[in-house]
Amino acid sequence: MATPASWPDHETLELLRHLAIREPRTVPASLTAGRWSREMGMSLDIADFRAYAQGDDPRHLDWTQLAKFDQLVIRLFYAQRTARMAIVLDCSASMDFGRPHKFDFARLLAACLSLIALNGSNEVQLLPTGDTATDYYRRSASTSTGVAGAEILRHLRSLRPLGVANWPALARRITRWRDTLLIVISDGLPPGDNNSMLRAFAGRGARLVVLHTLSPQELQPQFTGTPTLREPESGRLRRIAEAVTAWPHYQDHLSRWRTELRNNVQRSNGIYIDICTSETMTSVLTGQLQHILDRNWPQSNPRRNH
Repeated sequence: MATPASWPDHETLELLRHLAIREPRTVPASLTAGRWSREMGMSLDIADFRAYAQGDDPRHLDWTQLAKFDQLVIRLFYAQRTARMAIVLDCSASMDFGRPHKFDFARLLAACLSLIALNGSNEVQLLPTGDTATDYYRRSASTSTGVAGAEILRHLRSLRPLGVANWPALARRITRWRDTLLIVISDGLPPGDNNSMLRAFAGRGARLVVLHTLSPQELQPQFTGTPTLREPESGRLRRIAEAVTAWPHYQDHLSRWRTELRNNVQRSNGIYIDICTSETMTSVLTGQLQHILDRNWPQSNPRRNH
């Protein structure tokens, strides 16, 4: 597995500083230090104007309007709200596989997403599955980003891929659903658990994103002789046809399984993103995850190909 010093590295940390959670289309653009809401409140950007009424805060008077038109007008501002990200990390035994190691990659991805949320002064809830990962870690946006980030990384390093994922039990640990970006990082194995996962998470008011994470050996296995497949959670062995016919058979089942999972996630109004652990974290964050992340490069120093 990856050593604690190897993730995230300095290059990745620099990239994370310029990424932010993307808001839904129905919500105006985000600021670095908060989220826009259609509710009126206190931020630096003006939402509307109205005539002054007795009891209004005189600090919100628009003196330009008064000077030009001799009218008392109050400036109304957008309210800022804290965004919330809940990251579900699959810690079941099937994640203990592949080169690059599937669970190490998933942990690094969870760490990066957590730090992106914290850098934007948002709230993060980390929910690991598996037999040895029954607890969860939650940090409010009001806490120091450095302290919160260090504690989340320490928590991730303590996790191990063992046992099975109990999706319904994990869903009960999510403290708030509404207005939450719910990201599930999982290999989706065994395939029969996918419906259980979607039933646990869909239709509860969260924005569901499934990051379907597989290793190169799962996407393009090298078959020789009479291959035997082993299911990590149950330990069951299954012999399949000779190598000459095994690959087309495997490829067909893999394609139909991924397509079914994608369709089911989309029917649940979620976003499905497939990821291979051989990809660099930079390409994943700036490529596949462009549906949920925004890039904010300084005008004087664009970093398009970081």
